[in-house]
Amino acid sequence: MPKACNSRMDSFFEAMAEHNRLGEWGEELVCQHLIKEGHAIVERNWRMDHLELDIVAEKDEWIAFVEVKTRRVEGERLSDVITPRKISRIVRAANGYLTSHRIELKPRFDVAFIFGTPSSYKLEYIPDAFLPKLRTYR
Repeated sequence: MPKACNSRMDSFFEAMAEHNRLGEWGEELVCQHLIKEGHAIVERNWRMDHLELDIVAEKDEWIAFVEVKTRRVEGERLSDVITPRKISRIVRAANGYLTSHRIELKPRFDVAFIFGTPSSYKLEYIPDAFLPKLRTYR
């Protein structure tokens, strides 16, 4: 491979590694927040096929499926990052989780935004951020 291609690939992988570290930091911050609020963290990065749940937490009669979005700069709105397609994927994963673990707690879908870096950040936590669409059968 030409040297210029290697350089671009190296830059790409370095950027992805930084992106992943930022996301892991954000998820850890949200876990700490949930624990302080009395939740038990049950799962992190739970996968089923190509679907993933960032955090699964329990408190009282609720099970919270938490989607975490970490950004360096503030500015995005909930509707910018939690699209109908993303909601569908989260709900399908949550359904798989509830079914495979035979859980009968009430499900809730939360979203956490972290803006900034470890030295200076803002955490915005939105419980019940969205409701799943119910399917009707005839």
